[in-house]
Amino acid sequence: MTPDEVKSMKPGLYRIHWKPEYGGGYSLAAVGILHMTARRWMAPADWTSVEVERVASTNNWDEVMSYETIAIC
Repeated sequence: MTPDEVKSMKPGLYRIHWKPEYGGGYSLAAVGILHMTARRWMAPADWTSVEVERVASTNNWDEVMSYETIAIC
């Protein structure tokens, strides 16, 4: 996904489709916005961030092929 596509996402629940080179398939995920920087974070229900004791990530958007909106907050 491009940075502009990521910035256009509103907080909510999504089905995130992964690029084939990152395993393909999809994850159900919450997407939110960081208070200070307005960066988008994702918290897929089927994996956690590689950073210790964090469940959300702001760094994996380049692995996303597309998304479907389930619900917007």
